[in-house]
This record gives sequence, structure tokens and C-alpha cells, in this order.
Amino acid sequence: MVEKAIDLDKFRYISGDNSFKRDKFSGVNPSVTQDQDAIVSNGLFTAMPWHGTATIAVFPAYKFKRFENDIFLIKGHDGPITDVQFSPFAPQLLASTSEDSTIKLWILKDKNGLKEHMVKPAAELIGHNKKTLQCAWHHIAENTMATTSVDNTVRMWDIES
Repeated sequence: MVEKAIDLDKFRYISGDNSFKRDKFSGVNPSVTQDQDAIVSNGLFTAMPWHGTATIAVFPAYKFKRFENDIFLIKGHDGPITDVQFSPFAPQLLASTSEDSTIKLWILKDKNGLKEHMVKPAAELIGHNKKTLQCAWHHIAENTMATTSVDNTVRMWDIES
């Protein structure tokens, strides 16, 4: 197999344009470490680890606003959040990983975001011995997820069972 080289010069003068010139989120206060992507969106919701230990902010993707200090958060983990990912098959299903070595699944019931703090997950996946680093939903096999951990393991989960 012969690989074709990409001519990077043709991308040199490409510039982007802001689709939403006046609309933006402000007052965003994420809690980001080097180990994570920091933000994830599925077009319906946007989620990110929020300032403060073990909290996640979830809000409608296109309801631009200024965040205040009293926003409603997901507060179910006992350690800092390391990753959040939405299911590709169920847009209101969010998975989160944490330094508490658990993976938690959250069902967002209201399309307008959280109406109160969410502290009880829909499910908790326990199996890693050390902090979990990432989760990734399978894009073809529904309800299948992989997680990685500092314990040098990758676990595959069938969340239906």
C-alpha cells in the first residue's frame, strides 16, 4: 500500500468564521486537567467538568447564556472528573469517569438542562481498581463502552446487563 503525501501548503491560508457572532456562553468555569478533552457536545447538550471537585455542568448546546455561580450540576462522584462522553445512540445518556475509580451513567430527563443538582446516577459501573481515565462509546454496537484506568486495564461494558 502506497501512502499519498498531503500537501499542507493548500491549507496555509484557510480561515474560520464564527457562525454565531453575537451568541456565546460566558461565565464558563471548567475544571480541566491535562488528562481530559475538557468539553463534549452532541448537538443537544454540552457537558464539561465544572470548577470544584467531582462536578459536571450540563446545558443545552445552543441556549447561549451567562453562567452564574449557582448553576445546577451533576455531583455524584467522590473524586475529580476525568472524562465525560455522550452516547451516540441515546443523546440524553451521559457517561462520566472519575479518580474515584468508577464510571457513572446519567440520564438527562429535561431537554432544557438540569432543573436541580443531580446526585444519583442511573447506573454505576465498578470494576477498575484505580482512577479511571477515559470512556468511549462504541459507535456501531449500541450500549457498549470501553474504559481505561491507571490500573493498566481496558474494560468493555455492556450497559444493558
